[in-house]
Amino acid sequence: MDPHVDGADLAWVIVGNDAGLTYWRFKTDTLELTFLDVSVPENLRSTNFLCVDYTPKMPGVDGGYRIVIGADDGSVVVNDANAEGTPFIDVGTRGRVIDGQIGVISI
Repeated sequence: MDPHVDGADLAWVIVGNDAGLTYWRFKTDTLELTFLDVSVPENLRSTNFLCVDYTPKMPGVDGGYRIVIGADDGSVVVNDANAEGTPFIDVGTRGRVIDGQIGVISI
């Protein structure tokens, strides 16, 4: 669950194979459920995402926050939840941080 959503709405992301990332939002007042599939850069297409966590709001990035994603190749990928099109950040510098898969991230 996204801890930064204001009001009674609920929001979350689902991650999966081939860098799948989908944003979901449930508006509790209208009972409307919407989603947005994030477009995936070519160099992430064979990466399988396993887990996700949210950073705190950061003053240096317009009060925004980031989504940190653990992958099956031992790398960490960062997504900008505040930018239009919700782009991935620094995908060219992504590297392995552990040997094996990242199963849990806790920020």
